[in-house]
Order: sequence, then C-alpha cells, then structure tokens
Amino acid sequence: MSISREQFYRLVKLVSPRGLASPHFQCTFGVISIVSRFAAEHRVNVPIDFIFDDQEGVSSDVALFFDEMIRSLPRRARRLINAKPTFRNDIEVLPLQAADMLAWHLRREYETCLSPATLPMADLLRDERGHLMSAFSEEMLNSWSEKFSKVPGIHLTKSKGQWQAFKRDLPRLLAGGFVPPHGSRWKNALQRAREYLSSLIGSNK
Repeated sequence: MSISREQFYRLVKLVSPRGLASPHFQCTFGVISIVSRFAAEHRVNVPIDFIFDDQEGVSSDVALFFDEMIRSLPRRARRLINAKPTFRNDIEVLPLQAADMLAWHLRREYETCLSPATLPMADLLRDERGHLMSAFSEEMLNSWSEKFSKVPGIHLTKSKGQWQAFKRDLPRLLAGGFVPPHGSRWKNALQRAREYLSSLIGSNK
C-alpha cells in the first residue's frame, strides 16, 4: 500500500483531524481493506491477523476507529478479520523485517523508474500470486479532503490537546448512542440526502 506524502500533506493533512493526518494511519486501513477483500474474493476461510510495524500514536488511533472503519467492507471480508490489528517492533518480529525489505526494494524500483532487470532483488522477492500492490490516487485524496472539510466540528480536533480530549470523550459518546458524524442514523441519512440533492442541482446548472 503506498501513498504520496506530498499529495497527502498538501490535500488532506490541513483539513483532517490530528490523529487521522498521518499516512501511516490511512495505509493501515488500506492494507486491511485490500487484503481482506482479496481473500474474500478468493474464498479464503482462514482468519487473518494483521500485524504492523510500530508507529508512534497510530496504534491507539487505529483501535479507536477500527470498528467504524471496517463497516464499509463487505460482510465476507469483515468476517475474515480475526481481531483489531496489533503493532509490534520489527526487531522482534521477523516477518515485519521481510516485509520492510520487500517494500524498500519495490519503492526503490518505483521511484527510480528502473526495470526489474536493473534491480534484480526486487524481481526475486516479488511474487505476483502472494503480493498485492495498491496506491491511493490523488483523486481519492481530494475526495477525503472534501469530506473531511464537511464534518461538523472538525476544527475542534486539530491540536494535540483537542485530539486527546476527543479520544477520551468518543468512547463515552458512542456508548451513549452517538452515531458519527452527525449524531444519529437519521441525521446521517438526512445529510447524505441533502448532499445528493445538492449534487443533482449542481449538475443541472
């Protein structure tokens, strides 16, 4: 899973909540989504455990939003996810070292526009049957930016203190029946209807 830092910081970071303004956060869910969907499409029946390299602050933010984020996945894909992802030190977990090595070679190949013949190690490590590659497009990042900018109260989650307070309050709000982002399923549906009508009116002008 790859993402352009330049595009992400330019398009998304300034309008997103502090905890979500991290390429690592977005790529974590990107990996979970693409792997679980791929496994579901190929009728895999073995539960999948996702283990990621430690990134400061990302693990607690992912845990906070995990259940909500995977709601958009097909049911069969969701059922394959064994639990919330864990974050480990790559010095202690050898498969993470292998993943880092593969990612480094593939990234070098991509950024230098060199062929596998020029970088034979990347070709030796690559296995089209077992390795998935995907990237967040600039169009997708633009869509995130637009949606973030419309979330009510988004400006109250920008600073470190605001984000910490939000993380403390969110579990209590969810337990009390709050449904993000507008408070209830009815209000969320109403807002989606308004946005849909607005887009129809705009397209007819």
